[in-house]
Amino acid sequence: MTTNIGGHEGVGRIVKLGTGVSEDFIGKRHLTKIPEQLSPSTVAPLLCAGLTMYSAIAKAGLKTGDWLVLPGAGGGLGHLGIQIAAKQGYRTIAVDAGSEKRRLCLELGATAFFDYTIDVVEASVKALTSGYGAHAAICTASSFGAYKQSLEMLRNLGTLVCIGLAVDDLPISPLDMIIRGVRVIGSSVGTEAEMQDLLSMALSGDVKPSVKSFNFEDIDMVLQKLAKYQIAGRAVFQIPP
Repeated sequence: MTTNIGGHEGVGRIVKLGTGVSEDFIGKRHLTKIPEQLSPSTVAPLLCAGLTMYSAIAKAGLKTGDWLVLPGAGGGLGHLGIQIAAKQGYRTIAVDAGSEKRRLCLELGATAFFDYTIDVVEASVKALTSGYGAHAAICTASSFGAYKQSLEMLRNLGTLVCIGLAVDDLPISPLDMIIRGVRVIGSSVGTEAEMQDLLSMALSGDVKPSVKSFNFEDIDMVLQKLAKYQIAGRAVFQIPP
């Protein structure tokens, strides 16, 4: 019988082996060994959010100096994407709302930040990229508007990577793909090899999650803040022993 562990970005320590389980078996199929130098609260966001962004950026097919636009850049996935992209030599345009997320994105290496509540984002992106638009957009948000905006910020032959779980249909016409040559792909988490690369980046200090830690009893309050987009970076719960 297996144990059902709540959540999907959990970090813990194996304290006891069940009957018939050997040391050689642990983690071979379903677990990732965490370097001792990384704290649980630092590494937990990397196991889903970080890996998802790492793999999505890889799928975008960018070259050094290319423009990458990240709607939702100040959130749990986006702020990690900024760091990964910067390490790989891409220029990142962060799109989000509020002064706290602006500060976070620019500190982490975003080339520019546009506030969708103030700026005309599509026009601003085009102006920054000499009128062409970004080479790729990775949409971490789940709204119809975010996906529509992502397409409008792309240049011809650009790539949209979909990772935000939108309920509505994607607002794209076959003409965008035929006439403009836009490529649309989906991405979900990543591979173990990509996870190891990301952990190496974390060990070297190139990627560091921006974490706000909370006690487990604060979960309702944190969920309310998340629903209002009031948490920059990632919220981490400390589960009592």
